[in-house]
Amino acid sequence: MKAERESLQSNLLPPPTGELLHRSYLLRLWRSNVNGEWRASLQSVQSGERHMFADIDSLLAFLVEQSQPQRRGNG
Repeated sequence: MKAERESLQSNLLPPPTGELLHRSYLLRLWRSNVNGEWRASLQSVQSGERHMFADIDSLLAFLVEQSQPQRRGNG
């Protein structure tokens, strides 16, 4: 059990490159009326930062962007 807990904790630490291994969000979906378009918000579990989306396509585009490897500048 102890080794399992230590393994889980080590998976939560960022790798030496500083890139996150995972991101966790609280997702909220709602409609302003019965025929309205779905709206969404994501709240980061790590930072509490909230992102608002006017439609599902915007939400999905954000998630795709977040799943891409971080690009680093040359200085």
